[in-house]
Amino acid sequence: MIILAIDPGSERTGFVVMDSNGIPLLFDKIDNATLIVGLYRLIKDNAVTDVAIEMVESYGKSVSASIFETCIMIGRIEENIRAHHGGVREVRVMRKDVKLALTGNYSNKDADVRQACINRLGYRPKGMANDMWAAQAVGITYIDIKNGHYTSIKERTKNI
Repeated sequence: MIILAIDPGSERTGFVVMDSNGIPLLFDKIDNATLIVGLYRLIKDNAVTDVAIEMVESYGKSVSASIFETCIMIGRIEENIRAHHGGVREVRVMRKDVKLALTGNYSNKDADVRQACINRLGYRPKGMANDMWAAQAVGITYIDIKNGHYTSIKERTKNI
């Protein structure tokens, strides 16, 4: 299993290609247009089997226009994957699930999530910046969900 984990943004998107143990093989932060144009090659050249995308969630507060731009970007990524990569599994991962899975507390900060990723990897990959760490966290959470080590909030509450 090779995972492409994505932290979408309104203008630029962080991504990490990782193996099934969460070891990063390739990571970067690029502008959204470049990602959309290069997504086909990124998936094909790295034999990606699964794509985990961080999903925007509502916390009951008003949001800026950039949040809506990020939602559009998520849709563009998903549309591209569905149109060109029929065998690739695509999953949305909620930020609260990332925080709970990695730190045990959904009110923890990004620095806590980053530290949890470093602890999990056992090292700090040189050159990995903030949005790439967020993508790494999304990928690790996806691996935990897929391997049954973490149950998402959505799954735990779907029969309530």
